[in-house]
Amino acid sequence: MKGGLLPARALLPALVATLLGFGLRVFRLGEQSLWYDEAFSVLLAVRPLPSIVAGTALDTMPPLYYLLLHAWGLPAGDFWVRFPSAFFGTLTVPLTFAVGTRLLGPRVGLLAALITAVAPFQVFFGQEARMYGLLGALSLLTVYWFLRMGRRDLAAPALGGQVPRLAFVCAGALAVYTHALAWLTVGSLGLWWLLAQRGRFWRDPGTVLAFLGVGALYLPWAGILVEQAQRVQGSFWTPPPTPLTPLASLYVFTFGPFLPAPRWSTAGIVLVLLVFVLALVAARARLADSHGRAGLGFVLFWLGMPLALAYLLSQLQPIYLERTLIGASYGLYLLLAWGLLYLRPRPVAWGLGVAGLCLVGVALGRWYFDPAAGKPPLRSAAVAIAQAWQEGDAIIHTGDGSYLPLRVYLPDRPQELLDGDPEFAAGTARAQSTLRVIGAVPVSAEHAAAGYRRVWLVLAPDHSPEFQQAAAQEFGRGRRLLAEQRFAGIVLRRYE
Repeated sequence: MKGGLLPARALLPALVATLLGFGLRVFRLGEQSLWYDEAFSVLLAVRPLPSIVAGTALDTMPPLYYLLLHAWGLPAGDFWVRFPSAFFGTLTVPLTFAVGTRLLGPRVGLLAALITAVAPFQVFFGQEARMYGLLGALSLLTVYWFLRMGRRDLAAPALGGQVPRLAFVCAGALAVYTHALAWLTVGSLGLWWLLAQRGRFWRDPGTVLAFLGVGALYLPWAGILVEQAQRVQGSFWTPPPTPLTPLASLYVFTFGPFLPAPRWSTAGIVLVLLVFVLALVAARARLADSHGRAGLGFVLFWLGMPLALAYLLSQLQPIYLERTLIGASYGLYLLLAWGLLYLRPRPVAWGLGVAGLCLVGVALGRWYFDPAAGKPPLRSAAVAIAQAWQEGDAIIHTGDGSYLPLRVYLPDRPQELLDGDPEFAAGTARAQSTLRVIGAVPVSAEHAAAGYRRVWLVLAPDHSPEFQQAAAQEFGRGRRLLAEQRFAGIVLRRYE
């Protein structure tokens, strides 16, 4: 490979991997209902542009994804609402190939692209109406243009050529405007470069200016980021990570949460860690040239540093979520591809590869076809309500997990959210997003039912299930139950 060009003979297999990734991401893309987070994306993206920016300022995310979703136009149907995520998720396949080829050669790049195409973790977020598919693609673009700023040894970025630097600035800025934790990827690249310079960073002012350019473009949002960080610090829902959490992330990046527990999940964890360790052993035995050593070292740094930084930050305030660290997952796929290609004896590598492919098939099968592993069927509940709707009806929700999606599916029907949720009282970041951004105002049961002839009570106990069960029981006292329907954990009751 010369000059960073991709080998022509590898382009066709890379295209096949990309088409496979696209097929897996659009397959059954609209089958499952929108859930809480996706409904939040839709309800925010339908607003005028100034309102979107103001709404995200009150939330915990930057505005880029919602602005893109707004520009997409939100055509009817869950398939098309999720299609931008499928598109950007598909882009990660050729980008992984390009980055992997530059770092470790076309064979590793191709296999890593194939892993990216089929990894259940990537497929899931390629079918989620959230910003994570976009975040993955922009993170890869940032890494790619960072590498294009430098020579093959990765140790001393070249002084000429402004296009890679300008592209790096744009990709990095777009990434951090997609999710604040993209700064972990940008910061890791900056730290790698500083370490490679051995304190002599003044010899390359162009790269210094490139990193400063990303920061300069982010300045308009910096003050809002401080406010959002304070909001998260006040209360955030994710539990604190343990010292084993970063290792567990290697499994999550590969198979997601879709393997049946516990036997299949244990097999998945063992397989990923085994290939990961053996990849390092194979690397040590095989790498002889400085470019190869630097490439593999960069991949390890790219994978490990964002996980380590997120873990350290979570000691102050828990924020560790694998989906927010999706930019690091592609480094793992390169390491897994390296191990599977260069492990000896070859029958061991083939056996591990076949076992991994079988586990991928199990995980994807559960995601596509197992209702217990999918999203709550709130669209079915909305259809049932619409079919039996009468003048004078209203919808009352025990929790915001059903309130937001049914606001999307039944936008013209009167809907109320019951108060008393302990998360609202605690002022968690999730509750603040619901209350302040969407404008949901929880009310008492008496106020919610006042003035209506019939009410539909929707119980979807995903958040605060104990409260929701108690609220539903209390609401039903003294009211005549006309009908009850159940949809895989969702309870729909119609009262007179």
